Amino acid sequence: MTAPDIRSPLQATVVQWLLQPGDVYEPGDLLVILEAMKMEHEVRASTPGRVKSHQFSVGELVDAGDLLVVSEGAPAPSGPVSAGAPAPMAKPAKTGESTPSGQIRPDLQRAIDRHAFTLDANRP
Repeated sequence: MTAPDIRSPLQATVVQWLLQPGDVYEPGDLLVILEAMKMEHEVRASTPGRVKSHQFSVGELVDAGDLLVVSEGAPAPSGPVSAGAPAPMAKPAKTGESTPSGQIRPDLQRAIDRHAFTLDANRP
């Protein structure tokens, strides 16, 4: 299974890679942040896959349509898959809640990590 090419939607500068070669992504995951006209543009995955390599480094200029990520299809799930009813959904936690072990939920941690890059304390 091959994942579709991930291309730049516009001419921009690569600001930050959020996934590294070997990382697996799901639809909607943020892959790279581009900057054009003093605005950040998020490039998200439309299908599952695995990053094989980046084609540009942080700070490089890309044109519209340039290949950003060489990817491959995501590996098949390792556990048995039942053809019956869908798996029950977990009860969603309230905003700001931590997991039962006291750690921050993974989705919230990703948002915190994503925004840490833009904090004044982290700017050069």
